[in-house]
This record gives sequence, structure tokens and C-alpha cells, in this order.
Amino acid sequence: SDAHAFAQMEVSTALALDWDGARQFKVVPYRIVPFGSRRYGVALPNSDLDLVCVLPENCDDYCVSGKKVLERVTEAVKKDPRCTAVKDASKSKKTTSFRFGGPNGLHVDLTYCCGDLRRWHSPSQTTALVQQALSTSP
Repeated sequence: SDAHAFAQMEVSTALALDWDGARQFKVVPYRIVPFGSRRYGVALPNSDLDLVCVLPENCDDYCVSGKKVLERVTEAVKKDPRCTAVKDASKSKKTTSFRFGGPNGLHVDLTYCCGDLRRWHSPSQTTALVQQALSTSP
């Protein structure tokens, strides 16, 4: 979706700088993974898009932190005219949320984890279990 591509671009831009704001010379491996109802194909028209940015377990080796990436993405989202209703919940639940595409646009929740997604991100564990159940049901 456009919102997923937007989040991908903003995370990539955030990772271009190290935690001190200096240009990053190492390529930081990461993935943006959807989870929740859109991931397992049962989203309703008004369902949100849940995304997790999976960073390497050894973030310190790259001089980056998930918290700093999320802070930078939040600041970029606040400045983008396509985004509204920006909420920074990074202190309480490592998430930023916004509407992409105006006030009636798609609600997006972006969070992060460092390391193995299924080990450190419990909503992704739930998504995997639901996908498995859906794939084996008649």
C-alpha cells in the first residue's frame, strides 16, 4: 500500500543517520513487516495498518536505536501534509500512529523491535498463530 511504502521510505531516511545525527556509513539491515488483520487477510475497510520495523539485534554495532528511528519517523510524519492525527506513544508502547491520506485516511501504527521478530514482538507471535489456524481450517 502507499502507507506501507511511505513508512518504508521514512525509516530508510531515519536510518541514514546514526544516533548522534551524523551520516551513517554502514547500511543498516531492516524490514518493515505488516502484522494484524491486514497481514492475515481479514481486514475490514476501516481496519488500521499495523507495521513493525525489524532492526538488527546488534543495533549498537550500527550506532542506531529503535527509539531514535521512531522519533525521527514521527517528526517526519508530523511535517508531511498527507499525514494527520499523529500520536507519539514511543515512551509508553514504542509506537507512533497517524492517518495517511488525510483525516479519513488509513490509520497506521508503526512500532519497532530489535532482533528476532517472533521472539520480541508479541503481536507478531499472535499474527503467526492466527495465520497458522486460518491456513489449516476448512
